Amino acid sequence: MADLILHRVRLASSDGFGRAVPLEPFALLIRQLQLLAAQATVLAFRGTSAKPPRGAGFEEMLAMRLCDQAGDPATGDSILTFGAPRLGEAAPEVYGQSLIPGITDHRPPREATCFDLLAATLLDLIGGNQDSPRLDQGLLHTVADMQGVFIPPHRFSALWLESRRHLGTPQEHAVVCAVTRVTCQTAAAWSAVIPEARIVRLTGRLDMVQLSSASFVLALDHNGGTVPGVVTDGDVHRLTGLLGRRITVIGRAIHRPSGRILRLEAQGLAIHDGEGPQDDEDPANLVVILDGPEEQGSGPVGMGSPGV
Repeated sequence: MADLILHRVRLASSDGFGRAVPLEPFALLIRQLQLLAAQATVLAFRGTSAKPPRGAGFEEMLAMRLCDQAGDPATGDSILTFGAPRLGEAAPEVYGQSLIPGITDHRPPREATCFDLLAATLLDLIGGNQDSPRLDQGLLHTVADMQGVFIPPHRFSALWLESRRHLGTPQEHAVVCAVTRVTCQTAAAWSAVIPEARIVRLTGRLDMVQLSSASFVLALDHNGGTVPGVVTDGDVHRLTGLLGRRITVIGRAIHRPSGRILRLEAQGLAIHDGEGPQDDEDPANLVVILDGPEEQGSGPVGMGSPGV
């Protein structure tokens, strides 16, 4: 097992529970923290907090342990110490995948832990960043459900989660995010305003494919931005020979609280060796269905009804 990096969680309560935490809120908190850390980690790799495919390395990256429990005699706060492995050490097969020159590495830092990813996610929520790529509806629902920890009869007033590093900065330094009932209410409100999923087609350069998580990243033509995608039902191996090439992906667009696209759930794609497609081109003539039988030849493979 990989070495564990320690993270502290401090629980404040007007009752000053200290070391003697009531079992019911304690069990609820542990379940919610474990689920949130899992969702934040899976979302960082796949663009969705939904359960990942087996054998993708997530079980090892999420091998959290409760290492210590103590009380602060001065404040009555309860202090929990969790351990979690570095992502790169827990799943070396994920970070050992070589990148083609010129292709961007969209993976989280290998030195980070699932708690670091969770802290970065909560900081975006607390900071009011509705355009965060770390927040989807499933994760926001989980934060909203955590409200039960902060209402009677449990009576916790705040939770402070300590991270070793702020993602996006090269150096390590302690980062603490405070979660309260208001944070949970914000999550519920943001979840309620996320637009419904819709079928879209997006064109750009295939910038990354990760087989272990069945995910990819598309660098868009129209604004130079990137959109993560996931192959939910098809064969992601069909994308591996297309890295760096210009393609159109058709699928369900899942949105952020801001309304911008968070990820694309791919249903099919088309390959462009020239400048197309044109705006008036029929999407049905473009689609390569990712879960259809592969055919021989130089044209599109696995053609079938696009369902759009």
